[in-house]
Amino acid sequence: HSVRVMLGHSAATYEQTCAAFAAGADGLVHCYNGMSRLHHREPGMVGAGLTTPRAWLELIADGHHVHPAAMRLCSCCAEQRIVLITDAMQAAGMPDGRFTLCGEAVEMRNGIVRTASGSLAGSTLSLDAAVRNMVELAGTAPEDAIHMASLHPARLLGIDDRLGSLRTGKCANVIALNDGLH
Repeated sequence: HSVRVMLGHSAATYEQTCAAFAAGADGLVHCYNGMSRLHHREPGMVGAGLTTPRAWLELIADGHHVHPAAMRLCSCCAEQRIVLITDAMQAAGMPDGRFTLCGEAVEMRNGIVRTASGSLAGSTLSLDAAVRNMVELAGTAPEDAIHMASLHPARLLGIDDRLGSLRTGKCANVIALNDGLH
C-alpha cells in the first residue's frame, strides 16, 4: 500500500504548494482551513488545490468551517476531486458543553466547537450531514455529494477497486438514505 501525502496547517504559497503537488503530494487536508487563503493576487494553497487537476480536496461541509459559497466554488472547480470529511472530535453527538481537545479546553455551543480564543476546534459534523449540506447549501447533485463521501475517498486511498461503489466483486458497504438524505 502506498502512502498518501496531504498538505495543510501551512502558510505555503501557491508556487510552493504547486511544487509539492508536482513532487507527489496528493491533496489538501480540510481545504480552506489551516492554510494560506485564496486571494486574487496570491492564490495560496487553496488556489493551488483548486487549479491542480490531480489534487484531492478534503472538505468540512458544515457551513461553519467553510462558507456555502466557498463550498460551491470548490465544487465548481473540483467536483470530482472533493472528499467530504467530518473533522469530528469527541463532542460529536454530545450535548453542548466543555471538552478537551489535544489537551486544550474547548466549548461546544449549538454544535460548534471553539477554543477560548474563538478558533474552531474540530467539528461535530456527521458524514451524512456533510452530504446533505453539499446538496442543500452548495447546490451539488445528490449523487455527486454521495460520491464525495464514498467513491472519492476510496479513489484517494487507491482502494476503489474494492470499496466506494456498488459493483460486482466489490465489498458491499451500504448505508441506506431516504429522499431527504437521512
